[in-house]
Amino acid sequence: MFTLSSSAVSAFEDDNAQLQIVTEQFPPFNYRVNGVLKGASVEIIQSLLIDIKLDANISLYPWARA
Repeated sequence: MFTLSSSAVSAFEDDNAQLQIVTEQFPPFNYRVNGVLKGASVEIIQSLLIDIKLDANISLYPWARA
């Protein structure tokens, strides 16, 4: 599961803002292997970001922190 906060919407109002995408450890959808995010959901989000030509960071946190 991925989470976008309301701050993601306001990020588009500032040309210098960076979109931050947050997810949890939830294999096989999102997980980390040797420091690299992997999984079906990660691949979908990365493909969407390429399609819409948007740069964003994807971070993996425990659910309580995300």
